[in-house]
Amino acid sequence: MSDFAFQRLAGEQGRAFDAQCRLMLAPKFDVCERPFRVPGAGVEMDATITSKATGREYWCEFKGSWNGTRPGMMRTDTAKKALADVLLLHVAPVDYPPCIILTSHLPPSGSSGRQMIDTALQSGALFDIFCLSLPSDMQRLWTL
Repeated sequence: MSDFAFQRLAGEQGRAFDAQCRLMLAPKFDVCERPFRVPGAGVEMDATITSKATGREYWCEFKGSWNGTRPGMMRTDTAKKALADVLLLHVAPVDYPPCIILTSHLPPSGSSGRQMIDTALQSGALFDIFCLSLPSDMQRLWTL
């Protein structure tokens, strides 16, 4: 497969996962229609969501697909990019909403990617991460 074909397929999978996340969130959250740039921070977030139950706002990153050998947050470079965005918002001089990540796959326990996620959670830069294929994560998401 050519690099162009691989990139095109990855883009299609990313758009499909984005649409899936928005549909899945819609019953419990008001979800913005498209990604947005954060002025002055140099990052783009996939969505802002507001809990219909509590009125609390969260900013989201969607990282996932259902194809490939390392989908979702299993790729270290994908994890780094998502976590860099939430870290930049966390250390910015502006008080932004808490950031969450929705993913199709989590990296295995003990891996570099999992260690990065755990560090971001412990620091408070990342509010939470939810794997769409884990029922316990979905239950936790619905309580926001």
